[in-house]
Amino acid sequence: MRILVINRLEDPACAEAMKMIPGAEVRVVNEANYDACAEAFSEFDPHAVIVWGRSTSGYSPGVTFDKRTGHTVWLPPPIMLGEVNFCLFRTHFAYRLEILSPVTDLGELAVRVVEKCVPEVSLLITDPDKFWQERLKKDFSEIPEVKVLTHDGSIHVGDAVRNLAPDIVVMNWMDTLPPNFIRSYTKDPSGLKIAVFSGISERDIIRQRPDVDYVLSKSSPVKALVLVVKGWTEQIQARKRSELREGLLENQRQAIRSS
Repeated sequence: MRILVINRLEDPACAEAMKMIPGAEVRVVNEANYDACAEAFSEFDPHAVIVWGRSTSGYSPGVTFDKRTGHTVWLPPPIMLGEVNFCLFRTHFAYRLEILSPVTDLGELAVRVVEKCVPEVSLLITDPDKFWQERLKKDFSEIPEVKVLTHDGSIHVGDAVRNLAPDIVVMNWMDTLPPNFIRSYTKDPSGLKIAVFSGISERDIIRQRPDVDYVLSKSSPVKALVLVVKGWTEQIQARKRSELREGLLENQRQAIRSS
């Protein structure tokens, strides 16, 4: 998770609290530095933004909305010039803004950030057919926070699964590795979701009792597969969010014990 902390005062406390989140990448910029704020949004592409510290009187420099890209950026509205300490929002989808009530406990704020986050889910398409790769990539990319990867044949499918560690694999029937072999290349075989999307009929594939979670023929509407993947994505995101929260709480406990 990439977290941008916009400091309204020189204080590392908020950034240090965010670093307790497992795997968090935290960048800090000063609110008064317009260029640094703009660069952070365009290059760092944060998942969440925290505005830390009460504002001084008057308007602060901000970054405008870019309606062409649909990218939400930070623009301090008048409401944030009062008692509101924190502003948390995602930057990948436009115009979602949430103002949080003042929080004095930064550990609690870190927990809120995790509870509001939408973890990224990776999906690997192993079907070598370029037409279907592009078609599926386009449809799956419309699901929020799904990172779509395609196997280009440059390395063994098993190595691709091992290196990329996808949460979901969409495969053609037996064009690559059998499902049980694909699972053997992952750290969590039972947690991996596998969908078969093949020119062979569902009945013929299911008759072989494959170790997969969903089977669909290419002659059927692709939307059915997209809806299934969307449901899996939400389940995986909920699990990852729970794991993040447990990891954060454990890190906070360790910090307290060592202090």
